[in-house]
Amino acid sequence: MRSLQTEMIPPAGSGRREAVGRDMLVLAGFALALWLPTCGLWDLWTPDEGRYAQVAREVLRNDHWFALTLFGQPYNQKPPLPFLLFAAMIKASGGAINTWLLRLPSIFMGVVALLCTYRIGQKLFGRDCGFAAGLMLLTAPTFLENASAVELNVMYTGWCMVAMAAWLTRPPDKKLSWGRWLVFWLGIICAFFTKGPLVFLVWGAVAIYEARAARSWKVFLQVRPIPGLLILGGLLWRWMYAEKVAFGTDYARDTVHGGNPMAKILAGQHAGWPWYYVEHMLLEMYFPWILLFVPALVVLWRGRKQLSTDTLRIVWWFLGPGIFLSIMIGKRQSYFLPLMPAVAILTAQFASTSSFLLDKRERILRGLMVVAAIAAIGLLGGAAIGGMAPDWAKRAELQVGVQALSVLAAAGAGLLGLVLWMNLKKQGELNPIYVTAVMVLALSVAYLGAVRPMRNHLHSSREFGEWLGNVLRTEFGTTEFGAVSSAARPEYFVYGDVKMRDMRRQDVLSGETTIPAVLVTRPGGKVSERSDDWAMVTEALKARGYELLRDSDVSEDELAVFGDVTRRRRHVAH
Repeated sequence: MRSLQTEMIPPAGSGRREAVGRDMLVLAGFALALWLPTCGLWDLWTPDEGRYAQVAREVLRNDHWFALTLFGQPYNQKPPLPFLLFAAMIKASGGAINTWLLRLPSIFMGVVALLCTYRIGQKLFGRDCGFAAGLMLLTAPTFLENASAVELNVMYTGWCMVAMAAWLTRPPDKKLSWGRWLVFWLGIICAFFTKGPLVFLVWGAVAIYEARAARSWKVFLQVRPIPGLLILGGLLWRWMYAEKVAFGTDYARDTVHGGNPMAKILAGQHAGWPWYYVEHMLLEMYFPWILLFVPALVVLWRGRKQLSTDTLRIVWWFLGPGIFLSIMIGKRQSYFLPLMPAVAILTAQFASTSSFLLDKRERILRGLMVVAAIAAIGLLGGAAIGGMAPDWAKRAELQVGVQALSVLAAAGAGLLGLVLWMNLKKQGELNPIYVTAVMVLALSVAYLGAVRPMRNHLHSSREFGEWLGNVLRTEFGTTEFGAVSSAARPEYFVYGDVKMRDMRRQDVLSGETTIPAVLVTRPGGKVSERSDDWAMVTEALKARGYELLRDSDVSEDELAVFGDVTRRRRHVAH
């Protein structure tokens, strides 16, 4: 394993291939050691996680690979590839929702993204830059958190990085070899069928710069576009044909015009100001490495006329799509993930070549020691308080267990050990980048392995979903229920293996529509614009012979479950 010391890279030509392989093993080892033991310690939390798991479950149930559904209704918000991977994970678990297995595709592609980032940095700027860039990407909060989720963001970033690595590490001024062509188009096509066409913008920004520098658009011919686009077009036709057969021509046309993620960016979902990404990069997405990225940008700007071609390729990778995403109305932190490897490479290049860290090394290391000591005391103190004062933990809404406290204590002890080790070493032998990365990894272990499990009960819908599924089967003899308005959210019910029917408020109030025997409402949700609508819905259900079966918080939202008394008694009697 790499040391935290600076003198750890053998001279060029001294087992170079073995050294590169060792670097990649260390990076992959760090990532897998962080994510694999922890990713199954909490349930599905976010709306996206619950929705994607439900869509994947229905892929298995309907045996439809391209025509996606959500609770039986057509679903065209995302391309099909990630749901096939999630469905394979559900099948491997025997049809159950196993969060550890469901998160494996994202974790695997997260490791791929790290290794491709290392390879690009190492090929263009040397091993120091490549390894530091991999560590910076791994410990960037947005990347680190998204990698251990049933989400598409890191999967998409991983496929984009496969294509970018094949392109940026190619021999110059030549067409891609057929082996490299296969890797490049595998990345492009899989990224397209994971989250849409933004991958063309990510690669295209670099290709446009290269074409301008060469004063020739023949650069684009180096990817052998015709066979690649033919394969992409054939798969796209197969997807649209499957949707047309299953749901009709109009629905397939709607998928092209409004269902893909790029359309959402253009249409303004998740609207934000143009400086949204700057603000979030400073505060959360790339902390603490933003403290180096800002001076790196200053250095790049001052030396812009002397920048190397390779540096400019990375700058265009970050700058072109970054400007596009900033001026578009729709914004989310996850949209920026395919650009973060470029940010990490630029930051690492600055850190490995600038005298900034060398001149300030001792001061930076002293500051890091203080921060590590404070964090260690906080983690060890938290573990001690959680074990000795369980009432305090309950007031903080934390479910404290031996495992979580042990993880907190281990992370705190690790940071304390780091501080002691730094005291024993000469500060000139330590690399602040690697010390910072180890500190962030220790804190990440505490967060993923302790804090998230302790807060799982606040975000998880497992107990409610399983209860609802059991009540429907045993007391009403069905798996179908109705959800009124804002209660019709998949994350509430994904653990129940049930069939949801989306109901409007008017369906309940009119008394004319036949409604399911069990109905779920959300008292605190936006049932309609009128404040007394919840009372009206309740009275209408009681008039129809429904009674309240349960009223509780689920995923931090209040849900009320009503059941038809007559149908319940009839099933029990039968």
